[in-house]
Amino acid sequence: MIFSYNWLQTFFKTRLPEPAKLADVLSEHAFEIEEVKKSGNDWIIDISVLPNRGGDCLSHLGIAREISAILSLKLIEPQIKIKEDKTQKIAKFLDFSIKDKRCLRYTSRVLTGVKVGPSPVWLKEKLETCGLNSINNIVDAANYVMLELGQPLHAFAYEKISENKKKREIIVKAAQKEEFLGLDQKVYQLDETVLAICDPSKTLAIAGIKGGSLAGIDDNTTTIVLESANFLGQAIRQTSQKLNLKTDASWRFEHKLSPSLTDLAANRLASLIQEIAGGKIVSGTFDYYPTKPKQQKIVLEFDQVQRLLGIVIPSNKIIGILQSLGFKILAKNAKRITVLIPLIRIDVSCPQDLIEEIGRIYGYRNIQAQMPDGLMVPARKNSQVSFNNKIGQLLKGLGFSQVYTYSFISQADSDLFDKSGLIELLNPMSSEFVYMRPNLTWNMIKAVKTNSSYFDTVKLFEIGNAFNSKNYAKDLESVQSNRIACLWQAKNSKINFKDIKSVLETIFKDLGIRFEYKDNAGNIWQKNASALIVLDGKTTGIIGKISADVMKSQRITGALYGFEIQTEYILEKAKAALKPKEDHIVRLFSRLGLEIKSLNTKELIELFYRTYN
Repeated sequence: MIFSYNWLQTFFKTRLPEPAKLADVLSEHAFEIEEVKKSGNDWIIDISVLPNRGGDCLSHLGIAREISAILSLKLIEPQIKIKEDKTQKIAKFLDFSIKDKRCLRYTSRVLTGVKVGPSPVWLKEKLETCGLNSINNIVDAANYVMLELGQPLHAFAYEKISENKKKREIIVKAAQKEEFLGLDQKVYQLDETVLAICDPSKTLAIAGIKGGSLAGIDDNTTTIVLESANFLGQAIRQTSQKLNLKTDASWRFEHKLSPSLTDLAANRLASLIQEIAGGKIVSGTFDYYPTKPKQQKIVLEFDQVQRLLGIVIPSNKIIGILQSLGFKILAKNAKRITVLIPLIRIDVSCPQDLIEEIGRIYGYRNIQAQMPDGLMVPARKNSQVSFNNKIGQLLKGLGFSQVYTYSFISQADSDLFDKSGLIELLNPMSSEFVYMRPNLTWNMIKAVKTNSSYFDTVKLFEIGNAFNSKNYAKDLESVQSNRIACLWQAKNSKINFKDIKSVLETIFKDLGIRFEYKDNAGNIWQKNASALIVLDGKTTGIIGKISADVMKSQRITGALYGFEIQTEYILEKAKAALKPKEDHIVRLFSRLGLEIKSLNTKELIELFYRTYN
């Protein structure tokens, strides 16, 4: 994000270091700097803000707060002066109806008697330095406050909002299937998945992304409605991807803003508009805030700071650093402090997060490098990894290629599985990654589809974890299970169940393990052409033909057979089958010229395995 050096300077009475030196300070204690360059009478500092700090540092005030803590400078926050017209109340102007839970908070103010026109020179310069074009004093003021505080804002022309029962109304709800003309004069296709800001007759804006032309500010506007809202970041990201529309507002919401910013930003914008465009601020604020979070309290032990950072930082220094970052100290003694976390610091949730803040502001250069104190213990051999590697090598020898697919499935794919067993992500990256995959086979089928465009025969396998609270059978309690899956596709249809069964049996022919097969009618497997794999009464996998419906939906021709097995129980049986007898071990070491005198059976077996491996 681009920041104005002159703008950052307005938060301090003390002169800041030169732009290049300030960039070095920030890169050492906070964020990487992409670029520093001259821009007219100002300097541009392009700062790469980390995703977890998007809630508080995608703003000039946020970066100024970082500078204040690093350089021990007093921070001057923006002064908000609200002069309300007590003769008018917001309830007489508008009704508000919030009908969608994706709206976490909605704050609004109304101003009358506003004169729309060009912005002051200082405002234009600030916006242009940060890469935004000047529109008019109302829109520019909204963009200015967004860059200053980090909260996206929008202004509607009050006269263009439709009435409902003789009062104008703003409704937050899901959009309909419709065409939407944005302020950029581009048409966007909306549907029910898009969250919208509407009035009783039309859509006014795409929530958190783009305003519409039907309620845009123009030279005839005298009464304006300010919107300062907070929306579910995941919903904004999905809509942004769906419409291929990225804006400064959507970018911020995707980084998960704190809802606590909306009222502060609304008041700041109202105050600024009154200053540069005149008008009166209507008395009262509409503020929909159904779930108000409580400020988190974290107990921080001074000894824990020393253990994690490896140095002793005086307790008064620790307290000073935290206070300079906006944390409040509720209680303290010789051993610990209780810290109140600001609502905007949604990235801080545990003592380790506080210690990270202390370490970076204190300066990593001040933490001397030390050699680790401890014994170097050789890592134990992981039998599961060794088992998987050996099977992988065997499958490669049989002509199969190893693939690595995503560990997630999409919202649409979830309809193929029992949703009570699926594990849903709390914060998925997109609609394509909503649930943890319940098996390996489904994503491998998609890999077969891609490869079948280039080859007549496709032989793939994957080794990895699947995540299902039920797995293949209800008696399997593990949510995460290690799997091996194999798929064999041929366009000429010259493969059958016996072929894939021979691959499975080849893998385990030397392990002394015998499988049983039971009929199965699995969701993606063909009925009467697939079977459950049972070992000692436990269901450990499935083998057979992929269903015709799946083949048709994925446009795969020919025949597609495969299997998927859970390896944990099979590994236990393999160890038992390969466990050597004591006399075999003695003969082995005798052949090696070693004489065994006093080792017990357990020690002999351990020595055998070390020698064998």
